[in-house]
Amino acid sequence: MPVKATREQRVGWHAAHKAACGCRDIPASLRPDVIKLLRSRRKP
Repeated sequence: MPVKATREQRVGWHAAHKAACGCRDIPASLRPDVIKLLRSRRKP
């Protein structure tokens, strides 16, 4: 993740990390957007 990452970059990074590893919690301020992104990426 870049040093001064945008909110969109942070959400994307946390979504990718959660999908691949899940070793750390998603910050509460980003959690709703990360969950929404993860759900939109799920295959039916």
